[in-house]
Amino acid sequence: MAVVLSVYLGKTRGGIEIVMIDYAKALSSLGYESYLLSSKGRDYIDYLRNSGLKLNLLCSRSINPFTILQFILFLRRLKPEVVFLHGTRAILIGSKWYIRKLFPKIKFVGVSHGVTDKRYSKLEYVIAITKFLANSFKDLGIPHIYFCPNKTRILPFEEQRNRRDPIVIGSIGRLSSSKGFDVLINALKVLKQRGFSFKLRLAGFSLEDLEKGIDISDISDEIEVLGWISDKESFYKSIDIYVSASRVEPFGLTIIEAMSHSIAVIATETQGGKEIISSGENGVLVSLEDYQGLSEAIYDLSRLEDKDFNFLRFNGYKKAKTEYNLENLPKDLNNIILNILSMKA
Repeated sequence: MAVVLSVYLGKTRGGIEIVMIDYAKALSSLGYESYLLSSKGRDYIDYLRNSGLKLNLLCSRSINPFTILQFILFLRRLKPEVVFLHGTRAILIGSKWYIRKLFPKIKFVGVSHGVTDKRYSKLEYVIAITKFLANSFKDLGIPHIYFCPNKTRILPFEEQRNRRDPIVIGSIGRLSSSKGFDVLINALKVLKQRGFSFKLRLAGFSLEDLEKGIDISDISDEIEVLGWISDKESFYKSIDIYVSASRVEPFGLTIIEAMSHSIAVIATETQGGKEIISSGENGVLVSLEDYQGLSEAIYDLSRLEDKDFNFLRFNGYKKAKTEYNLENLPKDLNNIILNILSMKA
């Protein structure tokens, strides 16, 4: 079987390193010789090490001549036939003309997790995680574009799931403006003023960091901040409604994770949110940055009759199982690799 190298050089943990691990494990399960490449000093390195996959690390966190030389030496030693470049920093190295000149037989494949800038146009092969991205790459004139959405592990559907009193709302992500946690906080402040009882569980950052950037004083008693979590299954079991209030979300990995755990989902109309959710059928969509609309959506969803609430939960679960099932990833990637390897260098 072919040797495949997966590269991620991002600055912080998030969702891309999770997807890279999923790719590498899927390929290993098929018999491919699968390696990881990242850089030392990143906060996600322990996660990569714990994957059990063969991990190689660049010594420097910055992209400089020494980093590029190391990259070249790894390519010479590992002799991959396919290199998956996850994210723009990996693209920056793998798309350099002299790299492709030195290794003309290697197929460098850009995996876009939300960006369609000109750096990708230097590559012949690109994987897009949404149909929107795939169409955007067509405009860049990239010869070979593959659609492969991110996937997640699907658990058995929970037929009986009694909502708690007060209702428990959950959200996971990096603490950045793009994730819209301030929008969610403002929506819940409105609900508290209306006398609506709730609990909010947040994961992915610390309480100290949250308090530095967002005023939570009015609802501090209702908020529990869990920090970075590894046991997502326990998190999803502890909530009734999942909310993604992002301003920007190219895909929305946590949306499909919540669906796969039989959770009802509310999301903003981001690129990813709109591609995954049909509002009123398998979840609820609200306008970007509309905290008033979000507060209404949370209130209405929490007050739905059980049959209607379970209708949304089941349809969301069915969507995740049908279109985003991690069990299908080996077959999808194998088809892509075989297609790529069949083309002349």
